[in-house]
Amino acid sequence: MAISTSRCLAKPSGRIIVAAATIMLWLGVQMPAAARPNNDDLPWGRGTLVPSLGLGGSFGGSIGQLAISLGASYFVANGLGIGLTLSDQIWFYSASIKQTYPGINDQLPTNEFSLRPNIQYVFFRNRYFSPYALAGVGPVFLNHGGGTLGEWHAGPGFLIGFGGPVFLNLGVVFTGRFPSASCESAYTYRGPDSAVFFDQCSFGWGIRGGLVFALGMRKKSQPPPPPAPRYQPAEPAPSYAEPAPYAEPAQPPPATQPPAAQSPATQPPPAEQPPATQPPATQPPQPESSASPDPTGAGVPSPAPEGSPDTSTQPPATSVPAPPQ
Repeated sequence: MAISTSRCLAKPSGRIIVAAATIMLWLGVQMPAAARPNNDDLPWGRGTLVPSLGLGGSFGGSIGQLAISLGASYFVANGLGIGLTLSDQIWFYSASIKQTYPGINDQLPTNEFSLRPNIQYVFFRNRYFSPYALAGVGPVFLNHGGGTLGEWHAGPGFLIGFGGPVFLNLGVVFTGRFPSASCESAYTYRGPDSAVFFDQCSFGWGIRGGLVFALGMRKKSQPPPPPAPRYQPAEPAPSYAEPAPYAEPAQPPPATQPPAAQSPATQPPPAEQPPATQPPATQPPQPESSASPDPTGAGVPSPAPEGSPDTSTQPPATSVPAPPQ
């Protein structure tokens, strides 16, 4: 991440202190809510690493400066990153200042090395616009016997996505140093006639800008590819035979109910008919036989004349009833 930073000095303001304290308190409240697993493909999720490389400064005027910084930030939760920045700042005094204040290069600090731990929270994680707040505090080591000071920094910003892991970082940072007595002593020039204080201890602000590369960020999920086409046999060529004449579609037969089961008609058995009786055959008068009478007194039948039916051995004729229809 390339950062261009310029620092301007301002008068102390209680509103800036209150705003910085409010941001840090709000970050402390939001930390438990942000500590959730990264189960989406949004940027600035848990496991994202953001390296930083800064270069900036200001030239012209009586005093100029050059700042170089190197650091990294790691997102321990979704939207919540913890980082550390190493910075080295070099001061340049113009020839007119050196003539006016002889030996100023030996009395005032010309090099400041600082360690700045910081916490960054992204309010709204989006690939195109992600606002955030940044805050931190750390030591500043001064050369030429200036000792060690404390420095805090805080400010808002936003990240604009360019595609993939590349983002544009723009923001404003407010800074301040403490304790004020040690800071004023380190930046006071003591000449033979008088003492001059070069204020580097007041609240300051600067513009932060550059490119950010988010490493380890999950890529946006893509829809699954379509299945591979399967081989389909070639369809037979269409025949050009004349189409069949149009016929009315067959109508389904009306729904019919099966006939109710009928019991077979029973007919009463035919009444038995009495056997037909035939009248007894008339026998012609028998001629008187000339045979002698039976001496035993029993009657002996006389032989029947020839040609007459023998009725003595024939049973009576019976009629057979007709079978039922």
